[in-house]
Amino acid sequence: GWHRAAQLRQSRPASREAFVAMWLDPQVEPAWRDGFRQALEACGLTPVRVDGEGDSAIDDEVIARLRRARVVIADATGTRPNVYYEAGLAQGLGIPVVWTVHADHERDLAFDTRQLPHLIWRTPEELRTRLAARLRALALDLPAR
Repeated sequence: GWHRAAQLRQSRPASREAFVAMWLDPQVEPAWRDGFRQALEACGLTPVRVDGEGDSAIDDEVIARLRRARVVIADATGTRPNVYYEAGLAQGLGIPVVWTVHADHERDLAFDTRQLPHLIWRTPEELRTRLAARLRALALDLPAR
């Protein structure tokens, strides 16, 4: 088991980037600004979110950024197909995925991911605290803070 764990750690990208797949809507901007971004930065990671709506090359950028990510945060709030696609791609690449969802959207979780552990949050502050704790619990070689 220890040998396999070492292999998995070596296969992960050495980057400090954390890709955030989420609904790009003004009502969840506070979650991005005060929750996701702050939690990731507190853990020594660089938050990445691809926002280029209408750009025909966005898929290429998303795939390239996902491939470089140390971890992917998939927020199921708003039941966005892109979030499920990006999380599935990351999982297929062997990149750890942390699932989150706002409490008001928990009942809307997709059938295929409902059984996965989701961090359920109500406020950006709660999201920030819980996400930072989960990230530190993963074997990502994060600096202690």
